[in-house]
Amino acid sequence: MAFILAGTFAFGVVLVFFAVAQMISRPSRVDTIVERYTPRSYDEVVLAQPFSTRVLRPVIQTMARLLANRTPQQMLESLRHKLDLAGNPLDLPPVEFMGLRAVAAIFAAVVFGVIFDVLRSPSILLVLMILVGAFLGFYLPILWLDLKVRTRQEEIELSMPDALDMLTICVEAGLGLDAAMQRVAERWNSELGRAFGRALYEIRIGKTRQDALRDMANRADVPDLTNFIAAILQVDKLGGGIAKMLRIQSEQMRVMRRQRAYARVNQTPAKLVFPLVFCFFPSLFIVLLGPAVVRLLTRGLM
Repeated sequence: MAFILAGTFAFGVVLVFFAVAQMISRPSRVDTIVERYTPRSYDEVVLAQPFSTRVLRPVIQTMARLLANRTPQQMLESLRHKLDLAGNPLDLPPVEFMGLRAVAAIFAAVVFGVIFDVLRSPSILLVLMILVGAFLGFYLPILWLDLKVRTRQEEIELSMPDALDMLTICVEAGLGLDAAMQRVAERWNSELGRAFGRALYEIRIGKTRQDALRDMANRADVPDLTNFIAAILQVDKLGGGIAKMLRIQSEQMRVMRRQRAYARVNQTPAKLVFPLVFCFFPSLFIVLLGPAVVRLLTRGLM
Protein backbone atom coordinates (compact mmCIF):
# COMPACT_ATOMS: atom_id res chain seq x y z
CA MET A 1 0.00 0.00 0.00
CA ALA A 2 2.82 2.38 0.84
CA PHE A 3 4.48 1.53 -2.50
CA ILE A 4 1.28 2.53 -4.37
CA LEU A 5 0.97 5.80 -2.46
CA ALA A 6 4.61 6.62 -3.09
CA GLY A 7 4.27 5.84 -6.79
CA THR A 8 1.13 7.98 -7.06
CA PHE A 9 2.84 10.89 -5.33
CA ALA A 10 5.89 10.59 -7.60
CA PHE A 11 3.69 10.47 -10.68
CA GLY A 12 1.87 13.61 -9.52
CA VAL A 13 5.16 15.42 -8.97
CA VAL A 14 6.32 14.47 -12.47
CA LEU A 15 3.04 15.73 -13.98
CA VAL A 16 3.34 19.05 -12.14
CA PHE A 17 6.96 19.40 -13.29
CA PHE A 18 6.08 18.78 -16.92
CA ALA A 19 3.12 21.18 -16.74
CA VAL A 20 5.30 23.96 -15.33
CA ALA A 21 8.04 23.23 -17.87
CA GLN A 22 5.53 23.39 -20.71
CA MET A 23 4.20 26.74 -19.49
CA ILE A 24 7.71 28.16 -19.24
CA SER A 25 8.84 26.88 -22.63
CA ARG A 26 5.71 27.99 -24.50
CA PRO A 27 6.77 29.52 -27.84
CA SER A 28 6.06 33.13 -28.68
CA ARG A 29 3.57 34.27 -31.30
CA VAL A 30 6.30 35.07 -33.83
CA ASP A 31 7.88 31.63 -33.44
CA THR A 32 4.47 30.02 -33.90
CA ILE A 33 3.83 31.91 -37.15
CA VAL A 34 7.31 31.13 -38.50
CA GLU A 35 6.94 27.45 -37.64
CA ARG A 36 3.52 27.33 -39.30
CA TYR A 37 4.87 28.49 -42.67
CA THR A 38 8.15 26.56 -42.57
CA PRO A 39 8.17 23.41 -44.77
CA ARG A 40 8.25 20.24 -42.71
CA SER A 41 8.88 16.61 -43.52
CA TYR A 42 6.28 13.87 -43.31
CA ASP A 43 7.70 12.56 -40.03
CA GLU A 44 7.51 16.02 -38.48
CA VAL A 45 3.91 16.41 -39.61
CA VAL A 46 2.98 13.03 -38.11
CA LEU A 47 4.78 13.73 -34.84
CA ALA A 48 3.11 17.14 -34.61
CA GLN A 49 -0.29 15.49 -34.31
CA PRO A 50 -1.66 14.85 -30.80
CA PHE A 51 -1.10 11.53 -29.03
CA SER A 52 -4.75 10.57 -29.41
CA THR A 53 -4.55 10.89 -33.21
CA ARG A 54 -1.21 9.12 -33.60
CA VAL A 55 -1.67 6.23 -31.17
CA LEU A 56 -5.14 5.91 -29.69
CA ARG A 57 -7.14 6.42 -32.89
CA PRO A 58 -5.38 3.58 -34.82
CA VAL A 59 -5.85 1.23 -31.84
CA ILE A 60 -9.55 2.11 -31.66
CA GLN A 61 -9.95 1.63 -35.43
CA THR A 62 -8.25 -1.77 -35.24
CA MET A 63 -10.56 -2.86 -32.44
CA ALA A 64 -13.54 -1.46 -34.37
CA ARG A 65 -12.68 -3.60 -37.40
CA LEU A 66 -12.65 -6.67 -35.17
CA LEU A 67 -16.05 -5.81 -33.71
CA ALA A 68 -17.71 -4.58 -36.92
CA ASN A 69 -19.15 -7.95 -37.97
CA ARG A 70 -19.88 -9.08 -34.40
CA THR A 71 -22.02 -6.12 -33.31
CA PRO A 72 -25.78 -6.28 -34.05
CA GLN A 73 -26.99 -3.66 -36.49
CA GLN A 74 -29.75 -2.60 -34.12
CA MET A 75 -27.18 -1.81 -31.43
CA LEU A 76 -25.17 0.28 -33.88
CA GLU A 77 -28.28 2.23 -34.92
CA SER A 78 -29.18 2.89 -31.29
CA LEU A 79 -25.61 4.01 -30.62
CA ARG A 80 -25.66 6.25 -33.71
CA HIS A 81 -28.82 7.95 -32.44
CA LYS A 82 -27.28 8.44 -29.00
CA LEU A 83 -24.14 9.93 -30.54
CA ASP A 84 -26.34 12.33 -32.51
CA LEU A 85 -28.16 13.31 -29.32
CA ALA A 86 -24.81 14.02 -27.65
CA GLY A 87 -23.52 15.99 -30.63
CA ASN A 88 -20.86 13.32 -31.24
CA PRO A 89 -18.24 15.07 -29.04
CA LEU A 90 -15.45 12.67 -30.05
CA ASP A 91 -16.37 12.69 -33.77
CA LEU A 92 -16.48 8.89 -33.90
CA PRO A 93 -18.77 6.65 -35.94
CA PRO A 94 -20.72 4.02 -33.96
CA VAL A 95 -18.33 1.19 -34.85
CA GLU A 96 -15.29 3.13 -33.64
CA PHE A 97 -17.13 4.07 -30.45
CA MET A 98 -17.65 0.35 -29.84
CA GLY A 99 -13.91 -0.04 -30.40
CA LEU A 100 -13.32 2.69 -27.82
CA ARG A 101 -15.46 0.78 -25.32
CA ALA A 102 -13.46 -2.39 -25.95
CA VAL A 103 -10.14 -0.55 -25.51
CA ALA A 104 -11.43 1.05 -22.28
CA ALA A 105 -12.51 -2.39 -21.01
CA ILE A 106 -9.07 -3.89 -21.70
CA PHE A 107 -7.27 -0.93 -20.13
CA ALA A 108 -9.45 -0.97 -16.99
CA ALA A 109 -9.03 -4.75 -16.63
CA VAL A 110 -5.22 -4.41 -16.84
CA VAL A 111 -5.19 -1.56 -14.31
CA PHE A 112 -7.36 -3.46 -11.83
CA GLY A 113 -5.27 -6.59 -12.35
CA VAL A 114 -1.99 -4.75 -11.68
CA ILE A 115 -3.34 -2.98 -8.59
CA PHE A 116 -4.73 -6.11 -6.94
CA ASP A 117 -1.69 -8.14 -7.96
CA VAL A 118 0.56 -5.60 -6.21
CA LEU A 119 -1.69 -5.90 -3.14
CA ARG A 120 -1.14 -9.69 -3.28
CA SER A 121 -4.84 -10.47 -3.38
CA PRO A 122 -6.06 -14.08 -3.65
CA SER A 123 -6.41 -15.50 -7.13
CA ILE A 124 -10.21 -15.61 -6.99
CA LEU A 125 -10.40 -11.96 -5.90
CA LEU A 126 -7.86 -11.00 -8.57
CA VAL A 127 -9.90 -12.62 -11.35
CA LEU A 128 -13.09 -11.09 -9.96
CA MET A 129 -11.56 -7.59 -9.89
CA ILE A 130 -10.27 -7.99 -13.45
CA LEU A 131 -13.82 -8.83 -14.57
CA VAL A 132 -15.18 -5.87 -12.61
CA GLY A 133 -12.60 -3.59 -14.23
CA ALA A 134 -13.51 -4.85 -17.70
CA PHE A 135 -17.21 -4.30 -16.97
CA LEU A 136 -16.61 -0.76 -15.71
CA GLY A 137 -14.36 0.09 -18.64
CA PHE A 138 -16.93 -1.19 -21.10
CA TYR A 139 -19.87 0.73 -19.64
CA LEU A 140 -18.23 3.95 -18.46
CA PRO A 141 -18.15 5.42 -22.03
CA ILE A 142 -21.91 4.85 -22.26
CA LEU A 143 -22.46 6.61 -18.93
CA TRP A 144 -20.26 9.48 -20.11
CA LEU A 145 -22.26 9.65 -23.35
CA ASP A 146 -25.56 9.76 -21.43
CA LEU A 147 -24.18 12.65 -19.38
CA LYS A 148 -23.24 14.46 -22.59
CA VAL A 149 -26.75 13.90 -23.95
CA ARG A 150 -28.38 15.43 -20.86
CA THR A 151 -25.95 18.35 -20.84
CA ARG A 152 -26.57 19.12 -24.53
CA GLN A 153 -30.34 18.88 -24.18
CA GLU A 154 -30.33 21.20 -21.17
CA GLU A 155 -28.15 23.71 -23.02
CA ILE A 156 -30.46 23.69 -26.05
CA GLU A 157 -33.49 24.01 -23.81
CA LEU A 158 -32.05 27.03 -22.00
CA SER A 159 -30.91 28.81 -25.17
CA MET A 160 -34.14 28.36 -27.14
CA PRO A 161 -35.94 31.58 -25.97
CA ASP A 162 -32.91 33.81 -26.67
CA ALA A 163 -32.38 32.17 -30.05
CA LEU A 164 -36.04 32.74 -30.95
CA ASP A 165 -35.72 36.40 -29.94
CA MET A 166 -32.79 36.79 -32.32
CA LEU A 167 -34.66 34.94 -35.07
CA THR A 168 -37.67 37.20 -34.54
CA ILE A 169 -35.57 40.38 -34.75
CA CYS A 170 -33.84 39.19 -37.92
CA VAL A 171 -37.09 38.16 -39.63
CA GLU A 172 -38.82 41.41 -38.67
CA ALA A 173 -35.82 43.28 -40.09
CA GLY A 174 -36.44 41.67 -43.49
CA LEU A 175 -34.29 38.53 -43.49
CA GLY A 176 -35.59 35.14 -44.48
CA LEU A 177 -35.77 32.27 -42.02
CA ASP A 178 -32.65 30.59 -43.44
CA ALA A 179 -30.65 33.83 -43.25
CA ALA A 180 -31.87 34.39 -39.69
CA MET A 181 -30.80 30.87 -38.71
CA GLN A 182 -27.42 31.57 -40.32
CA ARG A 183 -27.03 34.64 -38.11
CA VAL A 184 -27.74 32.55 -35.02
CA ALA A 185 -25.26 29.90 -36.16
CA GLU A 186 -22.57 32.54 -36.76
CA ARG A 187 -23.08 34.57 -33.59
CA TRP A 188 -23.62 31.75 -31.07
CA ASN A 189 -20.97 29.14 -30.39
CA SER A 190 -23.45 26.84 -28.67
CA GLU A 191 -25.12 23.50 -29.29
CA LEU A 192 -28.19 25.18 -30.75
CA GLY A 193 -26.06 27.35 -33.04
CA ARG A 194 -24.16 24.29 -34.26
CA ALA A 195 -27.47 22.46 -34.81
CA PHE A 196 -28.73 25.35 -36.94
CA GLY A 197 -25.45 25.39 -38.86
CA ARG A 198 -25.66 21.68 -39.64
CA ALA A 199 -29.27 21.99 -40.79
CA LEU A 200 -28.37 24.89 -43.11
CA TYR A 201 -25.43 22.90 -44.49
CA GLU A 202 -27.76 20.00 -45.27
CA ILE A 203 -30.14 22.40 -47.03
CA ARG A 204 -27.29 23.78 -49.14
CA ILE A 205 -26.20 20.31 -50.29
CA GLY A 206 -29.68 19.44 -51.54
CA LYS A 207 -31.87 18.27 -48.65
CA THR A 208 -35.25 19.94 -48.39
CA ARG A 209 -35.76 22.38 -45.57
CA GLN A 210 -38.56 20.30 -44.06
CA ASP A 211 -36.39 17.17 -43.90
CA ALA A 212 -33.37 19.10 -42.58
CA LEU A 213 -35.42 20.70 -39.81
CA ARG A 214 -37.04 17.38 -38.86
CA ASP A 215 -33.61 15.73 -38.70
CA MET A 216 -32.35 18.58 -36.53
CA ALA A 217 -35.22 18.04 -34.10
CA ASN A 218 -34.58 14.27 -34.05
CA ARG A 219 -30.87 14.81 -33.35
CA ALA A 220 -31.71 16.96 -30.31
CA ASP A 221 -34.86 15.29 -28.93
CA VAL A 222 -35.78 18.44 -26.99
CA PRO A 223 -39.55 19.10 -26.71
CA ASP A 224 -39.18 22.88 -27.10
CA LEU A 225 -37.14 22.52 -30.28
CA THR A 226 -39.50 19.85 -31.63
CA ASN A 227 -42.53 22.12 -31.06
CA PHE A 228 -40.69 25.02 -32.71
CA ILE A 229 -39.86 22.95 -35.79
CA ALA A 230 -43.47 21.70 -35.96
CA ALA A 231 -44.71 25.30 -35.87
CA ILE A 232 -42.33 26.31 -38.68
CA LEU A 233 -43.43 23.39 -40.85
CA GLN A 234 -47.08 24.22 -40.22
CA VAL A 235 -46.57 27.85 -41.22
CA ASP A 236 -44.72 26.75 -44.38
CA LYS A 237 -47.55 24.39 -45.26
CA LEU A 238 -50.57 26.55 -44.40
CA GLY A 239 -49.09 30.00 -44.84
CA GLY A 240 -48.97 32.83 -42.32
CA GLY A 241 -46.64 35.32 -40.73
CA ILE A 242 -43.38 33.71 -39.70
CA ALA A 243 -42.41 36.68 -37.50
CA LYS A 244 -45.66 36.51 -35.52
CA MET A 245 -45.22 32.79 -35.03
CA LEU A 246 -41.65 33.30 -33.78
CA ARG A 247 -42.80 35.97 -31.34
CA ILE A 248 -45.51 33.70 -29.92
CA GLN A 249 -43.10 30.77 -29.66
CA SER A 250 -40.52 32.91 -27.86
CA GLU A 251 -43.06 34.12 -25.29
CA GLN A 252 -44.37 30.60 -24.69
CA MET A 253 -40.87 29.19 -24.21
CA ARG A 254 -39.98 31.89 -21.71
CA VAL A 255 -43.11 31.04 -19.74
CA MET A 256 -42.22 27.34 -19.87
CA ARG A 257 -38.63 28.06 -18.77
CA ARG A 258 -39.95 30.08 -15.81
CA GLN A 259 -42.31 27.25 -14.87
CA ARG A 260 -39.48 24.71 -15.02
CA ALA A 261 -37.39 26.95 -12.76
CA TYR A 262 -40.25 27.14 -10.24
CA ALA A 263 -40.65 23.36 -10.39
CA ARG A 264 -36.95 22.83 -9.64
CA VAL A 265 -37.14 25.26 -6.73
CA ASN A 266 -40.12 23.38 -5.31
CA GLN A 267 -38.16 20.12 -5.55
CA THR A 268 -35.32 21.51 -3.42
CA PRO A 269 -36.77 20.55 0.02
CA ALA A 270 -37.26 16.94 -1.09
CA LYS A 271 -33.69 16.78 -2.43
CA LEU A 272 -32.30 18.16 0.85
CA VAL A 273 -33.74 15.28 2.88
CA PHE A 274 -30.91 12.87 2.04
CA PRO A 275 -27.96 15.19 2.91
CA LEU A 276 -29.74 16.39 6.06
CA VAL A 277 -30.52 12.89 7.35
CA PHE A 278 -27.24 11.19 6.43
CA CYS A 279 -24.73 14.05 6.62
CA PHE A 280 -25.92 16.91 8.81
CA PHE A 281 -27.94 15.20 11.56
CA PRO A 282 -25.27 12.56 12.48
CA SER A 283 -22.59 15.21 12.94
CA LEU A 284 -25.05 17.36 14.92
CA PHE A 285 -25.89 14.45 17.22
CA ILE A 286 -22.19 13.73 17.72
CA VAL A 287 -21.52 17.34 18.69
CA LEU A 288 -24.51 17.59 21.03
CA LEU A 289 -24.55 14.12 22.57
CA GLY A 290 -20.85 13.24 22.31
CA PRO A 291 -19.72 15.06 25.50
CA ALA A 292 -22.60 13.58 27.49
CA VAL A 293 -21.80 10.04 26.30
CA VAL A 294 -18.10 10.51 27.11
CA ARG A 295 -18.98 11.82 30.57
CA LEU A 296 -21.28 8.87 31.25
CA LEU A 297 -18.60 6.42 30.10
CA THR A 298 -15.92 7.97 32.29
CA ARG A 299 -18.17 7.90 35.37
CA GLY A 300 -19.03 4.25 34.79
CA LEU A 301 -22.76 4.80 34.43
CA MET A 302 -22.91 2.86 31.15
